[in-house]
Amino acid sequence: MYKVLIADDEEWTLKALRLIVDWSRFDMVIAGEANNGADAARLYRQIRPDLVVSDIRMPGLNGIELLKRIRGEDKRSAVVFISAHSDFAYAQQALSLGAADYLLKPITQAGMEQMLAKVKERLQEERQIRSKLENYEALRLIEELTGARSLTPNLGQRLAQAGFSPESGYFRCAVVRTNSRAISALYVETETANRSYGAASLAIPTGPGRWLVVVQFDRTAKGEPYSRWKRIFGRCANEGATIGLSELCDDWSSFREAYRQAQAMAKQAFVTGRPGMYSYRDPGPIVRKLARLLQSAKQPAQLEALIERIGEASKVRWNLEVLTKLYNMANAQLDKLVDPTESFVPVGEEELTETFADGPDVFRYLKSRFVREAANPDKAPSHKTVQQIVNEIREHYNRKITLSEMAERYHINLSYLSLLFKQETGKTFLQYLLDIRMDKAEELLKSGELSTYEICERVGYDDYFHFIKQFKKAKKTTPGEFRKSVSEPR
Repeated sequence: MYKVLIADDEEWTLKALRLIVDWSRFDMVIAGEANNGADAARLYRQIRPDLVVSDIRMPGLNGIELLKRIRGEDKRSAVVFISAHSDFAYAQQALSLGAADYLLKPITQAGMEQMLAKVKERLQEERQIRSKLENYEALRLIEELTGARSLTPNLGQRLAQAGFSPESGYFRCAVVRTNSRAISALYVETETANRSYGAASLAIPTGPGRWLVVVQFDRTAKGEPYSRWKRIFGRCANEGATIGLSELCDDWSSFREAYRQAQAMAKQAFVTGRPGMYSYRDPGPIVRKLARLLQSAKQPAQLEALIERIGEASKVRWNLEVLTKLYNMANAQLDKLVDPTESFVPVGEEELTETFADGPDVFRYLKSRFVREAANPDKAPSHKTVQQIVNEIREHYNRKITLSEMAERYHINLSYLSLLFKQETGKTFLQYLLDIRMDKAEELLKSGELSTYEICERVGYDDYFHFIKQFKKAKKTTPGEFRKSVSEPR
């Protein structure tokens, strides 16, 4: 049975939701009720429902904020809002943030049943994908190609079994971050392409709303097959998906690099602040030019002006690697100008995306820091503050926790907090969070109650491959190998 949480500040609406339909007809059961947004968020964490049906306007925490909290902890739950005609624009905003549907008041039985049928179909589809994921033979092949699993001697034979030609043709990797509306279309069109487009292809779900697509073209990347695939990806982008495309490759030994390129470009929505289709470009020349520009600045005001100009160019030509290097170089140059004794702690791409909402947010922070640091440097936070942040990580490791969020909550400069956290704990914020997550994953693997895919979600990851690679890096073994080692009799 699918678990449902209903929430409304009007008791009669809650009663109507309970009684207007036979929930069991849709394999659903009401597992919790809340009469305000804060209670709904608390119950969500306790129940982990498959579906949330909530009024879009409630005291304490409105529907939009509730949805953001839910998405910060779990990308899988379906969220449906109830709204009045006057809240229609509000409901549309909720849909853009990932809500599954909305119902206008007054609620009717027919409208409710239609919505539940649609949500049930989506939940069934996603459950089927998850159940197939770990037994999917193609997944094992991709794990080998990406380095998440050791290579086997018969790789060429396995590529051929998957429909690819190991010795000829070009291939391209695409990493797709998509919403529920594009999932079925992507899978169906991939199967159709295998039969009709003259191109071998494979689409593998790697997490909620995340896919890896590999396409191989027979002799050339030009012509109709290539154009058709661009149109498929274009349709996904029109549905709100972000597609990262690698360069064309002609040697399967370069698959890992192609996958890295596609992953990098799938993060492009973070840089630009909007979804779309993005192709990989070598960032080297841009990085070298940025370094020369930033090093030419002799005072914070010049840095601020440079960042203003650079920010406009970034919307078109950059990827996350360039943005991360800019962030590190700009902060290091500012520290050099303001206080040469300061030593800026560089961050990685993952830490940057965990810290900021998107690329424009990075530029806003940099510009504000240049003004603030020169005029009024922040006072040092106490050791107690770091301990409070450590406690929050231990309690909320399974949701999206960012250093930026902590800096804002405790009124501390972000760059300084990053440095202090490492001084106090011996680790960066992101490394500390990673270690907590990996220790919890290890504990769940030992229990044997959940699949690796479920553990991936339970400890705060929404990308299966990324979770496996992080676990292997931290524990020197894959989740599957670890599970096997602890289950074998000693």
